[in-house]
Amino acid sequence: MAPSNWRRWWGLLLFPLAAGAALAMKAEDIAERWGPSILYLAVEGREKSGEGSGFFINETQAVTNWHVVKGAEKVLAMGKDEIIHRVQVVASLPEHDLALIEFPTPAGKGKAMELRESPAKDLETVYVCGNPNSMRFVWSDGKVGNASQKNIRGECIQITAPISPGSSGGPLLDSDGKVIGVVVGYLPDGQNLNFAIPARHIRTLLAGDKKGVPGEGASLEARLQGLETKMDSLSVSEIRREVEQILGQCDDDPYWAGELAVILIRRDLAETAIPLLEGAIARNPGSARTWANLGLAHYKTGSGEKSAEAYRKALDLAPDDEKIAIQAARAYERLGQGERAERVLQDALARHPEWQECAKALEKIRNG
Repeated sequence: MAPSNWRRWWGLLLFPLAAGAALAMKAEDIAERWGPSILYLAVEGREKSGEGSGFFINETQAVTNWHVVKGAEKVLAMGKDEIIHRVQVVASLPEHDLALIEFPTPAGKGKAMELRESPAKDLETVYVCGNPNSMRFVWSDGKVGNASQKNIRGECIQITAPISPGSSGGPLLDSDGKVIGVVVGYLPDGQNLNFAIPARHIRTLLAGDKKGVPGEGASLEARLQGLETKMDSLSVSEIRREVEQILGQCDDDPYWAGELAVILIRRDLAETAIPLLEGAIARNPGSARTWANLGLAHYKTGSGEKSAEAYRKALDLAPDDEKIAIQAARAYERLGQGERAERVLQDALARHPEWQECAKALEKIRNG
């Protein structure tokens, strides 16, 4: 082949390689491009104040964690431009710890982050930006340790990128700068055991904004608190009527149905709670917390076999959740299944020897 032809073919071979290499952004380019999209959130409420993170999803709205804004009376948002905005909570997805906040005027023009269509993959490189420990707009990087880790929140992405209190609500980005998750929390006794909510739930959150009622989640929370406060003065029929009204307000949302069921269990109304929990499980069968609460409700009503099965399901869904392991073990012990209770705690400690509360529970069971 003539030299000119070699050059022509060599150029054709190089082109697709160069195009593929251009897909991934440099880390510093990701920080420069998306830094203005990250938000610092200051939250004020009756019972607590706090800080968190968020990020623009369109010109007027941003995503954060529900636990960051839950019960807030005032939420202030600030980007790197240091302009402070008072924002409102317009939608929430508590079962996946997500909330949508809205600005009074367009503030995120040109800053809306892009959601990746495909899910996270094990060992891919990721980047996180948030406001850890009151420090503003801090970047960190790491890997996806487990793209489908089960815990009390359901399915999460476990990452090695360092986070701290205040990081909650920040974006988890891939090597192209696309959002694959929302930072949600970490295990304080672990090492780089940090978690994010998969980005696909953001689409569910956005779809739930059709009502556009500011503070809708907070109003439901207040109503549940009100019910618990006055429950002692209500008859069973009045309680059931109040329950039906609350369920109607929340459109049978599985999270709020579960929260309502917990109140009923605490007030020795487990029989009324069981249908709510079963309905919540039918709509969200992957909620370990709901299965655990169903196990408690069945125990309260004397259904030992059903209680044990519900706890078994909760453990299967969240084997790395210390609270569920302890709750299940105590239930098995009360059901006369001491060996099973010990086995649950032993298995948990084999995976997490640092779990001190779990070790104390095992010692207590062994000592009777």
